[in-house]
Amino acid sequence: TTSVSFEYPRKDGEPFYPIPTEDNRHQYLLYKKDSEKLSNVFFCGRLAEYQYFNMDQVVANTLKIFENEL
Repeated sequence: TTSVSFEYPRKDGEPFYPIPTEDNRHQYLLYKKDSEKLSNVFFCGRLAEYQYFNMDQVVANTLKIFENEL
């Protein structure tokens, strides 16, 4: 079977991927700084890395991070 989904950027509602604004970038950098204090926690994906990825890129990047941490 096949599943098809669509994502639409918007300010309100569920954030599917980051909307690049200065405020959002500043908030991301604050979260990133705090996250670096954590050990054995890995943040991956669009919102975790604050950039747009296609889903194949998300999976490939996550696997790369996982392999590097083994």
